[in-house]
Amino acid sequence: MAKFLWKKAYFSYILTFLRLYLGLQWIQVGWRNIAGDFDITDFLVSAVKRTSDGHSSLQVIWGDLLQSFAIPHIDLFNLVLPWVEFFIGIGLILGCLTSILAFIGLIMNLMHMLFAGSAPFQMVLIEIILLIAPYVRKQACLIKGTVKFIRQTDKG
Repeated sequence: MAKFLWKKAYFSYILTFLRLYLGLQWIQVGWRNIAGDFDITDFLVSAVKRTSDGHSSLQVIWGDLLQSFAIPHIDLFNLVLPWVEFFIGIGLILGCLTSILAFIGLIMNLMHMLFAGSAPFQMVLIEIILLIAPYVRKQACLIKGTVKFIRQTDKG
């Protein structure tokens, strides 16, 4: 399958479109949270309530982590998360570190989906697709220039 995707130029255009679309979505969400009154307290309280059911030990550990670390440092999370969302969008649009940013966005969306019950499912699917994006050679992005620059600086 990878060889098929590697040889097809139109697949790289599809991935570029998906990357740009997802980047715009992340920028819109991030900017709305930066400009507005972003507060993650309700999400964390809801997540703690859902983990207190005790269905699995992982849920209990997650709930303890939220109660002992995230909720006491809520101001830090309220400051950092909107900027992370915004910079994920910038990075996806530029095409630099696409798979890493898509992975971070995927983790953030899965946290919303699993513990708060709300996340756009299409964004999760696009992020999964973008995890294979570095394997497509003709994708319009900055990653090739970045890798070339790093290789040149490593040589001295």
